Amino acid sequence: MNMIRRALRKEAGQALPMALVLLFVGVLIIIPVLSLSTTNLKATQESDQRNRDIYAADAGIEDGLWKVGHNDLPESMLGEWDEDTYNQTHDYVMYDSADPEDIVTVNDRNVDVGITPIWVLDDLEDIPSQQGRTPDDRLITYGTLISDSVYEIVIFYDGSLGTVLIERIGIWLPPGFNYVWGSSNLEQGTGHPYHCIPLIEDHNGGKSVTWNYAGINYNDLPPSGNRRIVTFEFTPEEDFRETFCWTRTNNNTVKLAWDTSKKIYEIESAAPAASETQTTIVAHSVRREFQALGGALAGDYQSTGNTVMRDHDNDYSNKRERLYRETAATIRSKTEDPTYGIPNDATVERVFLYWSGWKCKPWRAWNLTDTQLQALPEQKGVNKVALKVTVGGVTMPNTIITASDKQALRNGTSYSQHGWSYACFADITDVVASYFEGAEVPFYGYGTYTLGHWDIGASENSTYHYRLYNWNESHTSESYTSWTRYPLGSPRDGGETDSTSSPYYEDYDDQDEWSYSAWSVVVIYASPSTAGHHLYVFDQFLYCNSYQTLNFTIRGFLAPEDVRYDPNAARMSCFVGEGDSIYSGDSFQINGVSLSDSYNPVNNVWNSRSNVLGGTPTDNGIDIDSFSVQYPTIEPGDTEAQIRIPSGVDIWNLVYMILSFRSEITTGGTIDYTIR
Repeated sequence: MNMIRRALRKEAGQALPMALVLLFVGVLIIIPVLSLSTTNLKATQESDQRNRDIYAADAGIEDGLWKVGHNDLPESMLGEWDEDTYNQTHDYVMYDSADPEDIVTVNDRNVDVGITPIWVLDDLEDIPSQQGRTPDDRLITYGTLISDSVYEIVIFYDGSLGTVLIERIGIWLPPGFNYVWGSSNLEQGTGHPYHCIPLIEDHNGGKSVTWNYAGINYNDLPPSGNRRIVTFEFTPEEDFRETFCWTRTNNNTVKLAWDTSKKIYEIESAAPAASETQTTIVAHSVRREFQALGGALAGDYQSTGNTVMRDHDNDYSNKRERLYRETAATIRSKTEDPTYGIPNDATVERVFLYWSGWKCKPWRAWNLTDTQLQALPEQKGVNKVALKVTVGGVTMPNTIITASDKQALRNGTSYSQHGWSYACFADITDVVASYFEGAEVPFYGYGTYTLGHWDIGASENSTYHYRLYNWNESHTSESYTSWTRYPLGSPRDGGETDSTSSPYYEDYDDQDEWSYSAWSVVVIYASPSTAGHHLYVFDQFLYCNSYQTLNFTIRGFLAPEDVRYDPNAARMSCFVGEGDSIYSGDSFQINGVSLSDSYNPVNNVWNSRSNVLGGTPTDNGIDIDSFSVQYPTIEPGDTEAQIRIPSGVDIWNLVYMILSFRSEITTGGTIDYTIR
């Protein structure tokens, strides 16, 4: 204790200097600390501001993705893209700070968002000077997933430009996917002209895989029917629909062909809008749509129809001799038919009307020239019909419809002649739609369609000598109150003469099994709820005699990838006249596969039982049938199908065929995302 006291006595007078030293050191430390704290606070504030900018800009990206996914885009970006589409500069500004009504505020920031169409081959191929960026249906390239880890590139060339040499086949793989070396059928083709090792390069976050040739004949590539195919494996085993493929040739007319089912959108979002310190995010999204050829009609469809001639006592004798003034049929709404009905958000694209019948005069049509034969529909007055349509309790009055297209065929053979038959067509879209627009009645395509004879007389005389009955579904109490000069079908064979001198009655001795007269209406519509539908109409009028087989090829379509896994992705509908229930032996085959259902057995498919009309078992001489065409009857990438329709005793006429596809429209999110 004494020692401590002596030590403290020696430090007397040192407290103040030490305090001053400590104060000085504290000042030296506190000033930088305070400065650092201020800097950190400012940095935190700036970081917070930047994060708010990023979040605001990201919200714009998300909204842009929604716009792309729901096709809420300007007219120039809808439908097929052509050179004019790409020439638009920053084509669509959703939120424009210059327009107060379009300002969207996120995190107290105005956000500008633009969507621009991007060519899928941007930075991969030069734009051909002659072809531009417009696809050509003569050369098609299409990609499809054929298993969890195998992809197929389908190439089709129609041969119309002569020999075409392939210079490159390519595919872009999205980020995260890799090509399996040695897996391609081109790599494995040692000793074949198409043998090639691919070049793999990084591109837009993913990889481009290209098989490059000095020039190989299209026909020397691995064949699959009328197509050429390239297959390869990829990892990981996941679906990557955001990919796209292409082909380059030596021909400037069809220099490039690419998968047009894929559209790339660039979405640019900036926040705060019109600021020197704004944050900009750029992202790209791929939208998968339907890749259609030039003959495709966009939309889904529903068909119906009826006969205007049937057997008067419905005894299934196949002799239809009673003519009707008019008959009706209904196109159903989605409420009435959840599977194929037309929804209330539909836009009517087309309304097609077909009518067909058999005529006994002139009996010896084989003696006529082709010019004389094709003039018969107009000469005999069957090129016109009366049409009325009822929608929502409002009826469009009878309107005379004149065919824009008429076809006539000789029946029987040159040595066993049997009159002639006809098929007529009219596009009635404008007639019907304009009427209901004027009546201020919403027209979605569904309603009751009534078709009948156009030339009506109130009484029988030497001119009006064909009775017209009023239709009754049960055949009971049918009476005739009008007459016509121009029946849509012949109710008798006229004694195999061309005489028309005597009035027509139900003379059983003159009935003919070939008699029929029927009609069909097809409504084609587009709807957000049925997006991704395209159809192809084949309406070449064809006659099939007893024990004959019709063989022909339908072309001009492109089957989508969906047919592989969706059993209802492809649908075929037919309108056939004069099919009889008592005669078997007729079938309907696509690519060697017979189509049938519970109403239409495989060996008597044209039996006057229309499945779209509920399969009513009456022999009315009309078949309007729709069938599901399941994989592999038609495969993804198919551009044609072989049709074979054999018949036994029965004779009949094919009026139209409709091949319809549906394809799921998907938006694959973002394939890249850049913050500037």
